[in-house]
Amino acid sequence: MRLANIFRNGGHPRPIAHRQGGFTLIEVMIAVLVLLVGLLGVAGIQIVSFQNNQGAYFRSQATFMASDFLDRMRANPAGRSESAYDGVNTNSVTDPECDIASSAGCSGRQVARNDIAELAAQFTTTPPVLPNGFATVSREDSTGFDEYTVTVFWTEKSWAGTGGAVARDGTALRSVELRTIIK
Repeated sequence: MRLANIFRNGGHPRPIAHRQGGFTLIEVMIAVLVLLVGLLGVAGIQIVSFQNNQGAYFRSQATFMASDFLDRMRANPAGRSESAYDGVNTNSVTDPECDIASSAGCSGRQVARNDIAELAAQFTTTPPVLPNGFATVSREDSTGFDEYTVTVFWTEKSWAGTGGAVARDGTALRSVELRTIIK
């Protein structure tokens, strides 16, 4: 009878059907482990990306503030000639003496104080544009021109890593410094 079955199939023996087994529990666990390692890697990349994006945002805001303040200084030659912008620290700002919006009779020094107060106000908004931010302005007198330096400071989270591990290290003081020469 076996020979008869062989010859009915064109001379080829009928293959014996093997049962296809499902995944074993070990194979499923290995697949989940590989997936988990991949997802942890993606999560780590997202955290680093977020930190770098936040740092870039803070740097761009600091650059904008410093640039805006330098433009205000250029527009107020009377305030510069009175050295009203020299040695400024926004941590110790007094209220402006003159309301520029309602009065056209402000002196150069009063306009400078208003500019400084507006710069300081950008650090005290809620929430602040730059965490723990402040700015300093210094002037270096050279022959025929003045060099002004505006430095904007802020703090941001600092991350450190050793041996492949990354952990929050604390906060770090960051700064952006813009310099210009005004004749």
